[in-house]
Amino acid sequence: MIFGNLFNKSEGTKNLELLTKVFVTAHNSMCDSLTNDLNEVLSNDVPTFKAASGFEVGMYLLFRLDRQICDKQEVDVRRQLLYSCTEALLPSDDPRFIDIVNQRLKKYGEIFNDAKNSAGTWADVCQRFHDYLVNAVYYCGDKYEEMTTEAIPFVVRDVFEWFYLKQALVSCELILITMFCCALKHVFSGNRNFLLLPQKEIIKRIKAGFQEGETIAENVEENTQRLSIIKRTLR
Repeated sequence: MIFGNLFNKSEGTKNLELLTKVFVTAHNSMCDSLTNDLNEVLSNDVPTFKAASGFEVGMYLLFRLDRQICDKQEVDVRRQLLYSCTEALLPSDDPRFIDIVNQRLKKYGEIFNDAKNSAGTWADVCQRFHDYLVNAVYYCGDKYEEMTTEAIPFVVRDVFEWFYLKQALVSCELILITMFCCALKHVFSGNRNFLLLPQKEIIKRIKAGFQEGETIAENVEENTQRLSIIKRTLR
């Protein structure tokens, strides 16, 4: 029995590390995509998505992960995966960052529930997500010390700069986040504890999810070029 527990723990750890790696790759690809998009149209005073702005993007992606795993996996499995992915994002062991993580997850949850209760469409929900994320990015100014758990005041920016960042986020939503969420959907399907699945099965499901996400993304013609770049990144 002891050896059986050790074996299961080893398999579970591998699966946890694998899905954490998928999360980190998706986060890095999203930050790179946003940076490249903004650099093409703007040259001065734009987020680099390497410090606090990248952390804010990570908080949004962490929420999307939580939405995928919520009610689909055991509570302890959900906790382990969120903890592992959060650790991969933290810039230091300062406890204030954990407070920021908890506040952001709560805030995105409130945005989701408010939109749902007002009979909003998924497009409406995403627009509200993006509005909050863009404002948080500009408020922190890419400086960790500027991040807060208090209500973030509205930041006035150039209307075109705001528009370009929102458009870049929409593009990530249609391609990268779609692929990420499809992969999670496949991994969590038909089980309550993905940690117990054979790793080969996890890899198979991730690939199937990416393929489904690619098919959805390819229907958006204007994003074909960026899709090819992201596909190379994720392989």
